[in-house]
Order: sequence, then C-alpha cells, then structure tokens
Amino acid sequence: MKQAFIPCLAAFAVLLATTGLSAQQSDEGAHSLIEDAWALQFAITENLTLGSFAGGVISAKHHRGDARALRYGLSLSAGHVAARTDRTDAMIGVDVHFLRYPTLQRDPDSDLHMFWGIGPTVRFQSHRVSPPDGEDATTHGLSVGASGTIGAEWFVRPRIGLSAEYQSALTAMYQSGSSPSVWTVRLAQRGVRFGASVYFR
Repeated sequence: MKQAFIPCLAAFAVLLATTGLSAQQSDEGAHSLIEDAWALQFAITENLTLGSFAGGVISAKHHRGDARALRYGLSLSAGHVAARTDRTDAMIGVDVHFLRYPTLQRDPDSDLHMFWGIGPTVRFQSHRVSPPDGEDATTHGLSVGASGTIGAEWFVRPRIGLSAEYQSALTAMYQSGSSPSVWTVRLAQRGVRFGASVYFR
C-alpha cells in the first residue's frame, strides 16, 4: 500500500506544479532556487520508480535565500507480528540538512547547480519480543549523528529538478534492554542517491 501511495503522491505533486503554468514558463527563469520556495522530494530508484528520499513519511526542502536551504526528512514505522512469538517494532527518524548552492551566485541563470550540506540525524527504535513460555524482552536504540552531502541539481523545467548526490554519516548508537547496554560508533557511506524535486513558489 505504501509503495503504491508514494508514486501517486509524486504524480499529484507534479500535476499541481505544472498545471496552468505553461504560459508562465518563459517568465519564471531557469530554476526555482529562490527565497521562500518549497519543494517535495522523491527518490528515483533502480527501476526508475519513485520512492522515499530523505524521509519515509515526507521529504521537503525550504529555500531560505538565493543560495541556502533547509531539507527536512521524517520517517515513521510500526509493526506487530502475532505468531507463536509475538514481535512489536517501532521507529521514528528525523534528518535535517543545511544546504548551500555555491554556483548560484556566480551563474544565477544556469539550469544546473552544485550543492553541499551538513546536518543532524536522529533515530529511535524499539523492539519487543513476547515468547509464549518466557518473559517479554524489550530493547531500545537511540542513534544520533551528523551526515554530509554533496551533489548537483539539473532543472528540466523551472519547477522540476533532477538531482544526484553522495552522502556519508557519522553516528553513535546507544542500545539498552534485557542485554547489557552498548555504545557503538560508525562512519558509513550512504552511496549515491538520485532524486526528483517538485517546487512550489
């Protein structure tokens, strides 16, 4: 259900951004990297389908100036499996990136711009297992850290941009529960991500 919902939402956002704007395209400039512009972002997956980008629930970007923006991502998940051993899982995650567009001031009329950014990432997870002949076991995990990104965005239309970026993250995770508490630190590359942004202004 969720996989079907995301492409429908993306198609609806593209329709809102483009319907009734054909006559204005020549007056809008080459891009929408302007102050107070908002964008919804979607990942482009291997099969050229749309998926979640910075957050599974929503990924949005707000341009605070001509060369800077804030990107927000929110992820939520929960599930329960009723079997011989019941299992309940829940997760909430928040990602924020402070983005800069260094090429925008040098070449404001271009439809291709580089960007870089850095910001915090926070995840909280909870797992509960209920065996039929034993005590419940519950574990909690908290992950905090910072991630960095660098990439480029190409505007195929003034309100539609395609992007590619590299990401890396440094995170520390604390896990507590029935087993001894554990701290772990990890530096990981998140690989290359391709995305599509639909702008509203």
